[in-house]
Amino acid sequence: MTTNTSGPGRPALPKSERRKPRSVRMADAEWEEIQRRADALGLPISEFIRFKTLTRKADYWLKQIENQYFIEHGFNFQYK
Repeated sequence: MTTNTSGPGRPALPKSERRKPRSVRMADAEWEEIQRRADALGLPISEFIRFKTLTRKADYWLKQIENQYFIEHGFNFQYK
């Protein structure tokens, strides 16, 4: 990790670890569904998308939390 000695704040990350804005195309309804699911889990949308696309171990955990949330709020949301 690179150390930032020029002033206060966090040390700078190496370029290979820095996160950059990305763009994806989707319908408004798709985006709203992603927002709803991320909110239900208390996650920022970017973190939710990373977990759902990159983490197989998190799939089971996220499915259980999502299912419980939707059951508690009157939805019957089950993965197949």
